[in-house]
Amino acid sequence: MDKTNKKKETLILNAIGVIFETLGDYDQAQIYYDKALILAYNSGLDELQMVGLSNLGVLYKNQELYEEALVMYKSALVLAKERQDVYVMAQNRFNIGNVFAERLQYDSAMVYYKAVEEEVKNWDSRQEYSLALMMQASINMVRESYNEAETQLTLALDIQEQINNPYIKLELYHLLSSLYEKKENFEVALRYHNLEETLKDSLNSEQQASEIQKKITEFERAQIELQTILDQEKERVIYTRNLGISVILIVLVLFIVIIFALDKKQRKVENELFSATLKLTQFNEDEVKRSVTEIYFGTPSQTLINQNKQLWELFNSIMEKMIAEKWYRNPEFTLNEVTRRVSSNTKYVSNAIKLFSGLNFNYFVNTFRVKEATERLLRDNFSMTMEELMHQCGFQNRGTFYRAFNAKVGMTPKEFRKKVVSEREIV
Repeated sequence: MDKTNKKKETLILNAIGVIFETLGDYDQAQIYYDKALILAYNSGLDELQMVGLSNLGVLYKNQELYEEALVMYKSALVLAKERQDVYVMAQNRFNIGNVFAERLQYDSAMVYYKAVEEEVKNWDSRQEYSLALMMQASINMVRESYNEAETQLTLALDIQEQINNPYIKLELYHLLSSLYEKKENFEVALRYHNLEETLKDSLNSEQQASEIQKKITEFERAQIELQTILDQEKERVIYTRNLGISVILIVLVLFIVIIFALDKKQRKVENELFSATLKLTQFNEDEVKRSVTEIYFGTPSQTLINQNKQLWELFNSIMEKMIAEKWYRNPEFTLNEVTRRVSSNTKYVSNAIKLFSGLNFNYFVNTFRVKEATERLLRDNFSMTMEELMHQCGFQNRGTFYRAFNAKVGMTPKEFRKKVVSEREIV
């Protein structure tokens, strides 16, 4: 197989991995990412090794396997430094900063974000510059350095007003609304909140959907032309940069296609999920344990229980104590801690959870956190912010909270709160 065909095969393996990752099948995604990385390494394709390492870093980060993610990103960064590829260097520094930010290691995150800011200034790349400013502002808000965060977010928004990337603008509106709320400037906070809601409605409109579909068609046509250009490219640095852009665009297109494909199904089950969540708050303690198992984990067969009686008893013990003692509220709660509390060993606990819930440990614990979040939202009269809610339920960061909530309930916490309000008005 010549080098051109190896490049194509590596790209295909990475693209399949992206599809499985988007669908939430992380095991299959890792299999394809690993195959792509091995092929790139054996074929001497340094630029595709960097892509493979970055993909694995994203996969591990999405599973909150932060140490593994850092190893992948830093390996890609070392390779980029050897090749003097400033684009990939900045990309992986940004990714490393995101990992440290999710781990609440803000000083370390700031170091990498500022390094990205300095690099992109030299390129005159306004898009990456605004992203670096936005991430630094997020950390300054946590540190209560509101004035510095305000300066950074305002500058980032000025850049985005010229570039007009609606998704980045949406996040900037949200951050500015939160910032001014913390500064008790409620008039300005409300203005940015209204801008956020208006833009969100626009992105969800039929016109926007039509434009996205048109862009998908244009991209598929442009992708064929781009592949021809890449095959003829002789300068390695230019090729690597174009390749990085193409992979990012492929991920974006795949994500959009999957979202639209699942949209009808999501709307159909949304009300059923909401009704089930409402009923969940009316159960007594024994019923809560049974309902969580049935709704989120399914009812195991009697044959499975009979064949694994000890693991079934261990699983019931974990369920009982998880609900009664609310272990999940501790954001640092680990598999080792569960093992210690139920006087077992890590292998048995992990097997029991996987066998009877079908989930890994992190997703298992997040199930209880999301359940408590829905109950609090049902009782809440806008007395707490989403950040306060997520911390009280055991989540460490907003991204993980929103992903877990949406996966279990079928809508974001903000959308769930609006639906509760509308249900109350109907009643």
